[in-house]
Amino acid sequence: MDEQRLAAYLELIQGLLECPSGEEDDILNANRDLVDANFVQVMAAEAEKMAAEGNSKAAWLQNLAAELANFIASANSHTDYLKFLREVLQAIFKSRGNPQVVYPLFQQNLDKLNLKLT
Repeated sequence: MDEQRLAAYLELIQGLLECPSGEEDDILNANRDLVDANFVQVMAAEAEKMAAEGNSKAAWLQNLAAELANFIASANSHTDYLKFLREVLQAIFKSRGNPQVVYPLFQQNLDKLNLKLT
């Protein structure tokens, strides 16, 4: 991670710590380009430092990092499902619905097949 991105992460974390309660979502939405797995790691590291210093906001920051980690994982899983759906539709179209082409694709992706496709 480059220094500029790290500085942006730290600035965003500081903004979250200083914002009035309830404005966190607005700040995160305004900085979506920075909200990624690396951001969550930096948040967790900052929360650990704060906890070691006895800062009372450390637990709050740790909880927010955990929530964001879950959100990112969920978003990634939705992307995986959309990619799988696109592959299935392409296979059906190209093979004209040939089960010998489509069924192996289902077999290889059983983890994505459930009643909700979620």
